[in-house]
Amino acid sequence: MLTTSEEPSAKAGAGAARMTGRRRQMNKNVTLAEVLEHIEDGYFEVDLSGSLEIFNDAMREIVGYGPDELKGLNYKRYIDPEDAGKVFELFNRVFRTGVSSKAFDWKIIRKDGTIRHIETSVSLKRNTHGAPIGFLGIARDVTQARLKDQALRVSEARYRSFLESSPDPIAIYDLEGFTKYLNPSFERTFGWAREELAGKRIDFVPEQQRQETQWAIEQLMARKSVTLFETRRLTKDGRVLDVQLSSAVYSDPEGRPGGIIVILRDISEIKQAQKALIESERKFSILIQESPYGVSIIDHNGVYRYLNRKFTEIFGYTLEEIPDGRSWFNCAFPDSTERQRAVSVWKTEHATWVPGETKPYVRRVTCKNGEKKIICFRPVIMPSREYFVSYEDITERETAKKKLVKAHRELKQAHHHLQSLETLREKAVHHLSHELRTPVAVLDAILKILGKEETTSGTENYAKLIDRGRRCLQRLNAIQVQMDDVAVLSQEGEKERLATLVEDLRWIRQQGVETDLPTDHLLRLLVAKAAPIDSRRSGRTEKLNLRELIQAELDMAQESCPFRVLRLLNKADTGLAVHLDRIVAGKVVGGLVRNAIENTPDGGLIVVKAGAAGPEAIIEVIDFGVGITPDNQRNLFKGFCHTQDTKLYSTKRLYEFNAGGSGSDLMRMRLFAERLGFSISFKSRRCRYIPSDAQACPGSIARC
Repeated sequence: MLTTSEEPSAKAGAGAARMTGRRRQMNKNVTLAEVLEHIEDGYFEVDLSGSLEIFNDAMREIVGYGPDELKGLNYKRYIDPEDAGKVFELFNRVFRTGVSSKAFDWKIIRKDGTIRHIETSVSLKRNTHGAPIGFLGIARDVTQARLKDQALRVSEARYRSFLESSPDPIAIYDLEGFTKYLNPSFERTFGWAREELAGKRIDFVPEQQRQETQWAIEQLMARKSVTLFETRRLTKDGRVLDVQLSSAVYSDPEGRPGGIIVILRDISEIKQAQKALIESERKFSILIQESPYGVSIIDHNGVYRYLNRKFTEIFGYTLEEIPDGRSWFNCAFPDSTERQRAVSVWKTEHATWVPGETKPYVRRVTCKNGEKKIICFRPVIMPSREYFVSYEDITERETAKKKLVKAHRELKQAHHHLQSLETLREKAVHHLSHELRTPVAVLDAILKILGKEETTSGTENYAKLIDRGRRCLQRLNAIQVQMDDVAVLSQEGEKERLATLVEDLRWIRQQGVETDLPTDHLLRLLVAKAAPIDSRRSGRTEKLNLRELIQAELDMAQESCPFRVLRLLNKADTGLAVHLDRIVAGKVVGGLVRNAIENTPDGGLIVVKAGAAGPEAIIEVIDFGVGITPDNQRNLFKGFCHTQDTKLYSTKRLYEFNAGGSGSDLMRMRLFAERLGFSISFKSRRCRYIPSDAQACPGSIARC
């Protein structure tokens, strides 16, 4: 329905002719109204201010208002503010010039708030006198078309942006092969500018690739696309590039084939890297196969994928025998406890592994032949989650290392021993010098005094001189006896070593080796002559009751030192007996008792114990004397070692406290022990009040 504003009523008194003309005009308007009502485009008439006067249903549909709402509605109410200025300018130009405007776009806002794109043609509306009274026009809703155009423009911009920014060269040809478009990457890769090739064919196919390129074109036209086709192309400067090519036929708006789009990717570096990788893998394979270490490759499921020759050489196992980790652990660690430890180490380390890093560890592995080897494992987890494990057999190295450590320790001990011997030698020299010089000097003085003719001393003085001389002679005699025993025992040791040497010489002779050695008869004589003296084999041993032997030595010591105030106790087990030379046993027990007496101040206690320890008998001499410093303990049985500073010794009677001694007595005991097959040792703790061997004890517990 065409809606109009109310017309002013006709003036009274109009003539019949005028009424007839109005009816013809009305009929004409009715016919025009019917036409406008049935067209799909909107029709509108507005006054000069822009308010709607006449509009059809199509116009109401475009604006979205009802008939009553739209009548008299000014354009400012429904025009998009962005287009208000543009629309005003257009209508104003039509008003000024009287020239109609054809198809201009503007946007309106419907009653429901949605925006519509309108394409409008506008003409000036005049009255019967030709004066402008408004505007009339045709409006068409082109919203969908404009949205499509907008989407197309966005899409085109997006695709062009993609083409322009793509890192891969892109070329677009028509169906005849003439260039329509080249992107910047094509220019950078191949060296031609777009302007050089626009509308031309690109001749950049090497001669060797022409046949395969023709085949690819045929495939393209038949299948409409070719994907990831590897070939070669030339650059402007003549270089040959390896490229990966994908192409497709695109359609024009009518759906017909419009041209060809080709995407090329320069894979020259990839090809070179692939060649380098193949060469690297070849070298790596040779390296692994010829490696001095065993190598295994294990996948993330624990399946062994590869074992090199050295692995089988070290362990004896093949890939068929240990296809997975479980088989390996069962073979390499047959002991369940050791296997659990090995598996635990593997799992613990696996939890902290970082690809590319290795954490070596060492374990003892059982080989196929039962041999145990010390292996250094170096596992590496690769980015592929596979494990690369190398196995180094370090058995010989570890054995050599232990031997080296042992040799180093023995060398240090030997060096320390030599230092101790040097210190001991110096102390022995000073001590023996003191031990021998003092009695000799005293005897010399006594003889001089006795030799004086004008001696005025009385009998008492002579008695003192004689007593001192006797003590000196006793001391010298004791040293002589001790040194005789030491000499004999040392001689026996030399004889034994000589006998061993002679036995070796006889064996060499028996092997038929030509030497200048004596005859067999002479060898036998030498062996017989060099036979070592051993009281156990000479028939001088006898069964000795240890309690009785100890008591006899204690009684003799008690009788020899009536001037000492000591308690001597025998706590040997009853009935305990040993087979030993009586004289040697007496010297050893007596020497230990005398040593205890001379180092225990008056008021002290000395206990001698004897008891069985399995098949052996143990004799203990326990004193509560001054003790021995740690430095002196190390050399006590090595000979000529004394337990106190030399300055503190003086020539005293046997069994006196701090009676001087040469140290040969204890060395004699050690030699007896070595020759007769028993052991001798001691433990001592120095008195805390006199920690140094240069500090003297007052000689009586009562005076401590």
